[in-house]
Amino acid sequence: MEGQFSELKISHKGIDLVLKTDNTIYVENNSSQKFHISVLNPHIDYSGYVNYNFESGIWVSTNPPTWVDSGTNISVEVILTSHNFRFKFLVHFLDRTISIEEEDTYIIENFEIVPIGVTFVISSYKSQNYINETLNSIMNLKKEYHNFEILVGIDGCGDVLKKITENEYPDYIKFYFFPENNGQRIVINSLVQKSKNENIVIFDSDDLIHKDFLKYYFKEINDCDVLNWGHYVYIDGSEFNESNMDKSFKYLGCFGIRKSKFLELNGFFPWRCHGDSEFQERIVIKELKIKNLEIPLFYYRIRNESLSRDSLTKPQSILRKTYVSLMDEKRVYNLWNNPSRLYTSNCLKIK
Repeated sequence: MEGQFSELKISHKGIDLVLKTDNTIYVENNSSQKFHISVLNPHIDYSGYVNYNFESGIWVSTNPPTWVDSGTNISVEVILTSHNFRFKFLVHFLDRTISIEEEDTYIIENFEIVPIGVTFVISSYKSQNYINETLNSIMNLKKEYHNFEILVGIDGCGDVLKKITENEYPDYIKFYFFPENNGQRIVINSLVQKSKNENIVIFDSDDLIHKDFLKYYFKEINDCDVLNWGHYVYIDGSEFNESNMDKSFKYLGCFGIRKSKFLELNGFFPWRCHGDSEFQERIVIKELKIKNLEIPLFYYRIRNESLSRDSLTKPQSILRKTYVSLMDEKRVYNLWNNPSRLYTSNCLKIK
């Protein structure tokens, strides 16, 4: 068999085991008894029966797992690859053990197993002093995640281009140079269109991601179209210490969204500033399923060269006041139309 699947279902002796590519096992059985599972770890370089400890969240061979109820989603630490491998399960009930093996062993051949993935999209303009620090914070998240991608758009800025070409980066980071300065929102639109993943994280080129970001992201994103989260306020040049940082739950331009939903809305309007505010209001009007996490999951850097501080785009600027007036008009007349098309621009892949 060839193709793709998002989950593998094994039915045996009244038990349904569904191994999902978001690294969970969902179990249904015709008994109300509690159970735990032993599973053959599908790492290519490791085999052997191990138990999953539901309390510590790691695979162990000695600690007894917690008994759980039927219908429970069980998080597992597995790596799904495109190689051939074998699944074997033991389902343990309080009074018996049911083995799913031998003829019930599933050998998956010639399948592209597609685990849940994520693409970070970043527009970079005059952030040459910060872009590497930002990328390093995101790269530290990757670890064993598959389908991990970072797309960086250099928005007509030679200083950022020079910084990028001076360094080496892993293959999952792709850089695109936009010869003209188009503005952040057009760059983001263009990058989302190029993403290979359905799950998109829109991020800024001078901010830093929290080390636990993906743990919360993958836990919540399946239940919504748009995911917002809070942030720490980091003053550029100050001591990097969470205990000294303010927390904010005003949702900014960094958020998660499904690619399909973003494209349905034709993305951002090509505004030089305030485009994220318009988009956040529009998705509410369009009734997308939105989840707001009251957890700070990135570090918002306050610096003089940012859009919110630049003389042309800061809150007191004529340009931003113009966009604010447009937003007021939208609210008064309920004119929450999507852009007539997805505004993008030509770019050159450089790495």
